[in-house]
Amino acid sequence: MKRYLSLYWTLIKLNWKALREFPADSVTSIFSGLIWGVFMIVSLQLLFWQIPSVAGWTREGVVVLGAVYSVVVGLFRAILSRNMDDMAKVIHMGELDVVLSKPIDTQFLLSTRLINISGLVRVVVATIFIVWFLPHIGIHPTVIDLLLFGALCLLSLLFLYGLYMSITALLVWYSHTNNLVDIAESLLGTSRYPQGILQRAPFIIASIFVPFFLIINVPSKALLHRMTEADVVSLALVSVGTFLFSRFFWRYALRFYTGAGG
Repeated sequence: MKRYLSLYWTLIKLNWKALREFPADSVTSIFSGLIWGVFMIVSLQLLFWQIPSVAGWTREGVVVLGAVYSVVVGLFRAILSRNMDDMAKVIHMGELDVVLSKPIDTQFLLSTRLINISGLVRVVVATIFIVWFLPHIGIHPTVIDLLLFGALCLLSLLFLYGLYMSITALLVWYSHTNNLVDIAESLLGTSRYPQGILQRAPFIIASIFVPFFLIINVPSKALLHRMTEADVVSLALVSVGTFLFSRFFWRYALRFYTGAGG
């Protein structure tokens, strides 16, 4: 474990150096993140223009939901997403051959080598907003509440990592199909809405979307003191199960890897 932590710290320093060499990219990333935050607030105002609640969630609750979405998805995009996007090139161009020859877990290295440090600004802004907003709606979270919220966010990241890694593993067979991750991106966008909107959805559709709703709704419920034990168990099972499957599926896929363009 110490070896992997040391390696990850080295990767952070390398990405920080790259950030300082290309400051324009970081400014663009920060600006786009702030624009997205403004867009989300405006869309919420329009949504609650004439209705008091949506699927049992008040406007204040949905605001928290949107802020938590920015925290979880912002973290994912900052520390993991770029690696998944780059995986098609790594596999198709034969760069995976070099990675496989290194004395380190292949999945770990491929998923952590690129870090969008400037993307963390979105996470920081959303976190500050949550800390400021909760007391204004009469909620004063304790240290235990915040620790629980952090743990639930980690479970949400674990699910996203496992899902994207499983989809990315398919590139071993279909290396030219580099837009497979777009499928998950479309589903991920629905997670910022209240889970209750699925109540009347057909079972097959609901079973596909429920995991995405869980990863944002459950941490939000923890902050709003609305969470149940069933919520925690559901998120834990989905996240751990998806992660373990991704480990198995990635190792299985590597057995069929044949090199550049294969």
